[in-house]
Amino acid sequence: MKARNLFFILSLLAFLTSCSKRESYWIDFNWVSIDMSGQKFEKAAIFLNFKIDSFPNRFSAQFDTGAESFFKEKTISSFLENNTKLSKKLDSLPSNKNLNNLPVKLALTNLNLKFKDTVVLQKRVFFYPNTGKAFTEEEFDSSRIHLGTLGVDLLKNKILIVDYPSEKLAFLEKIPSSFRVVQSIPFVLDDINRVHIPIKIKERSFYVMLDTGSSMFSLITSDRDVWNKIRKSDNIDTLSVSSFGKYYDVFGSKIEEDIYLMDMNLKKHKIHYSTRPMDDTCLNGTKVIGTTGNKLFLDKVIAINYKNNTLNILE
Repeated sequence: MKARNLFFILSLLAFLTSCSKRESYWIDFNWVSIDMSGQKFEKAAIFLNFKIDSFPNRFSAQFDTGAESFFKEKTISSFLENNTKLSKKLDSLPSNKNLNNLPVKLALTNLNLKFKDTVVLQKRVFFYPNTGKAFTEEEFDSSRIHLGTLGVDLLKNKILIVDYPSEKLAFLEKIPSSFRVVQSIPFVLDDINRVHIPIKIKERSFYVMLDTGSSMFSLITSDRDVWNKIRKSDNIDTLSVSSFGKYYDVFGSKIEEDIYLMDMNLKKHKIHYSTRPMDDTCLNGTKVIGTTGNKLFLDKVIAINYKNNTLNILE
């Protein structure tokens, strides 16, 4: 009896160890809250913790599929001053690279970004000019440093899985067999690898960008015509929203008609209109009219497949 029990315990341990190894690709993420115009948004942004190359320091960055990766220039520069190996990966850029209309002059190249058991080779991370806080060597040794943003360039030819209920994500080569695809919809990519999915408004088709950096709004547009044409509640609220240090008014109201994003009807969700100026963009001849983000998917597991350009709902 004792031998049988021992065999059972060892078998169970082996099974659990095997499961642990198979699922070591998961990366836990943290929600960061924000207070805005007297309202608190608990799930405003997704943050990841990571290491760079062989250095012991722990960093954090926002995970944003609506942006290219960047480190805050003053912050990462103060770290480079004390790390000769990493400073050798510093690269000067031609003058035609910009972030938010600011010229970018520096980048780090060929970085190993380490998330728990996952390592991603990042070919280039830009320095966002004149941003961040400079740290002393002592502070770097004792604090987790927020470096900036990890974005779409991390995901080229990969599959991003986001398990919102469990607050974890993964960068994979294929969807694990433990999941079943229950819905799949094609999307298009723009020139920097951002995802745009179709939305139908009054029988007209448009695109909206799927942005994990946008968590507060089910649908936000800078297109005044779209905002005016959608039937919505007379009750309109206003937020003052910061974008790269500038503030813009954002108006919000409940949608009172059928609007479909995938098979999700956005009726009774809010549409927001941002006064931040945006250039008109078309992809494959279809207009991009706004952004959707994490809010619509908080009860779901999704797979964004950058290999075959499909957004999948998993179970």
